[in-house]
Amino acid sequence: MKITYQELSEDILTRNKFCLDFARSIRGISEAKLNHRPTDTSWSALECIEHLNRYSEFYLPIFMKEIENKSGKSKDHFSTGWLGKKFAESVRPLSEGASKMPTFKSKNPMHQELDPSVIDEFTTDLEAFLKSLSEGLDRVDLDKRVNTTLPIIKLKLGDAMRVYTFHNHRHIEQAKKAIDSY
Repeated sequence: MKITYQELSEDILTRNKFCLDFARSIRGISEAKLNHRPTDTSWSALECIEHLNRYSEFYLPIFMKEIENKSGKSKDHFSTGWLGKKFAESVRPLSEGASKMPTFKSKNPMHQELDPSVIDEFTTDLEAFLKSLSEGLDRVDLDKRVNTTLPIIKLKLGDAMRVYTFHNHRHIEQAKKAIDSY
């Protein structure tokens, strides 16, 4: 799939701004509502956000370093890799047709005592990422291969950013459903 840098940048910014706005909007909600699980096997809003924090801890330093380096040549289009496209599609929000999937044990926050500070961590991280992105991706080498949370798999930076963004959007929608079910 070929996408213009402008379309890629706008999609990443729009989706992550949606996530940031939602996180800010729930900061004043009661801890009981934020910790409510719709079912015994589903996550609360805080568990959803803590899950995202665990991925941000891994991916954001990689993204920020590459954005700061601006080592790429100015390009008009980004071509997704086969595997990157597959991963991105698999973590799209459920509302966009993706399927449910299991998570790694190390990234699963279920049944942990969480407080609203996880929201603060998420908003702080996302604000920093969005600030870096606002400078534009046109001089960033989005074809550079970067590590993923799967040790043997590397993705193009542009694909990794799409995976991260879709994953954020997916779990923010899940957090909203958890809150709405209270």
